Formats: sequence, C-alpha cells, structure tokens
Amino acid sequence: YGLELESLKSVVTVDSFKEPSQREDAKKAVKKLFEERYNSGKNKWFFTKLRF
Repeated sequence: YGLELESLKSVVTVDSFKEPSQREDAKKAVKKLFEERYNSGKNKWFFTKLRF
C-alpha cells in the first residue's frame, strides 16, 4: 500500500529535524496535509482502525 502525498516529501526533509522550531513547523504542515486528505475522503483505508 502507498499513500501518495508528493507535497509531504517536500515538507519533511533531513534539515527540517535539526532545529526544534523547524520540527514543529514540519509537524504542523504534515498534520494539515493529513487532515485535508481525510476530509476529502481519499484513502479511507489509511484512516481506519486496524483490527487485530
């Protein structure tokens, strides 16, 4: 399975984890991308609870 978010690759880089402020900004950007994906209804399998 794959989740196609090309913009995610541009937000999360090795340099974004060097400073805490950049890390926080990256987390907020990733959260925003996932929320947009969830609200649009795409990739419903990704957001469902795993059954074990």
